[in-house]
Amino acid sequence: TLNCNKREGKVHLFKIYHKMKVNLLFLSFLFSVSFIASAQSDTTEATPQYKHVVRYNLTPTLVLGTGSYVVGYERILKPHRSFSVNAGYIQLPQIGKSLLDTLQIERATKRNGFSFAADYRFYFKKRNKRNAPDGLYWAPYFTAYFFDSDISIQVFEGGGLKGYLNAQSDMLFLMGGVELGYQFVMGKKQRWTLDLILAGPSLRYDIINIKAQTLYEGEVNDEYLKGVLDAITAIFPVFGQLAREGELNTSGFANGFGAGYRYVMQVGYRF
Repeated sequence: TLNCNKREGKVHLFKIYHKMKVNLLFLSFLFSVSFIASAQSDTTEATPQYKHVVRYNLTPTLVLGTGSYVVGYERILKPHRSFSVNAGYIQLPQIGKSLLDTLQIERATKRNGFSFAADYRFYFKKRNKRNAPDGLYWAPYFTAYFFDSDISIQVFEGGGLKGYLNAQSDMLFLMGGVELGYQFVMGKKQRWTLDLILAGPSLRYDIINIKAQTLYEGEVNDEYLKGVLDAITAIFPVFGQLAREGELNTSGFANGFGAGYRYVMQVGYRF
């Protein structure tokens, strides 16, 4: 089982998102400030009745780096209501290049992932002077993230092989909650949109299946090597045991509930 690493296994992926959260919120704030003046200056104008919005989600690129592609669609149902879905391919980040003098990656055959999200939006009728999809909204939402990884790593110290890690993992994260966002409609013909979801607390359910084999020889006294092991553990929590136990063979399944959060920045085109 994964008893000693159960909590880490359920949290480690979301640490990646947490590192980029401040940057993402800051970028969202800049976009909000830059467009709020134009959005308010013509609030008395009618919004063209385009009922469809196709969009590209910038968040995976900002959080996970290149190699992730998520697209979306929003359908206007009523003047102040809409339904939207997002889906796409996402990748777990690679181990940092700064570690390559200590780590040799033999293969990373899988870093694949898939995401799906859906929400039903209620645009504030009294607050917004335009119809959907322009303005402030709240929405119940559901998201799902699935990751499938397969990697082999060798650890060197002083030119000699000190340990290795072989790991395969399947991780499924399901989240349901309520979000608050603002969508800007821009351009002379009101075709372009900027959608910002800045608050989205949720209840999260995790299903994690990890098969790993690790071996480390000797004591971990070098501070730099400890840093390397910490970096690996951030991606594969089971690897953290090798510094204490020396060798670990595990195949385990873990599930449970936790807290989640959603924040999104995406650009779109109306038609």
